[in-house]
Amino acid sequence: MIELTVEFPPSVNRLWRAVPGRGVIKSKIYREYMEKNLWIIKQQSTGKITGKYIISFEASRPDKRKRDLDNLIKPLSDLLVQAGVTEDDSLCEELSAKWVNNGTGIRIFIREAQGT
Repeated sequence: MIELTVEFPPSVNRLWRAVPGRGVIKSKIYREYMEKNLWIIKQQSTGKITGKYIISFEASRPDKRKRDLDNLIKPLSDLLVQAGVTEDDSLCEELSAKWVNNGTGIRIFIREAQGT
């Protein structure tokens, strides 16, 4: 089992930008989030899951705004792949996410999927 804590990602609506002549690219805020949180993961001396996995997210609300819990999944999954914690987010066999009232940021729990 791998346990990590990372910062709250930007809204899904702020991850990508259309740039004339270049197409759709990662936004500056998304690139900055990824860079900072890659370092945060590295400091936690995490392991790596190879193959299929099961993941759970526990998110602390950063403020009183309405937020969609499912909007957290894609940027967090991409972060884990880029950090080398998981090989590919297509290998996720099961996931869960919930709001919690304690802590800050997002706690992530990842384990290998058995018998799948």
